[in-house]
Amino acid sequence: MAVGVLGATGLQLRGLDASRDALMRSEATQLASDIANRIQVNPGIDYSVTPTTAPAAANDCTVDNCTPAQMSAYDIAQWKCAINSLDTTGASPVTYPACSAASGLDINGSLPRGQGGITRDVKTILVDDDEYTITVSWQAPKSNTTSSVSLIIGTI
Repeated sequence: MAVGVLGATGLQLRGLDASRDALMRSEATQLASDIANRIQVNPGIDYSVTPTTAPAAANDCTVDNCTPAQMSAYDIAQWKCAINSLDTTGASPVTYPACSAASGLDINGSLPRGQGGITRDVKTILVDDDEYTITVSWQAPKSNTTSSVSLIIGTI
């Protein structure tokens, strides 16, 4: 009887881990899709950013009139803040000034040790015909396993 209860408990724990992984994968996919939409709305501007780059302070484009370049900086700051501020225990030990309420963003990340990067491949066929690879990665809780989601989009 005890072996059966332990087996059922083990299955329950594996199910919870799988659900947590699916939630993080879904969140990462949503974050990649969000920045993809922002890139497509603001074509011709370079949205490239490395995964380890901290969010930078940017003009609040919901209040100010922004140039396309300022809008890009604002989009990247919002996106990076939404990814990158939790550790694997769920605490928020990393506070970026660009993500604070004082900056106007006040956004907390949702992925444990999350990082996001965007690379741009400039095409020469048409003007503004670029291709972006968006990658969002995170570390699974209670392990050193890093998972990631990548999305490739083209702009015209």
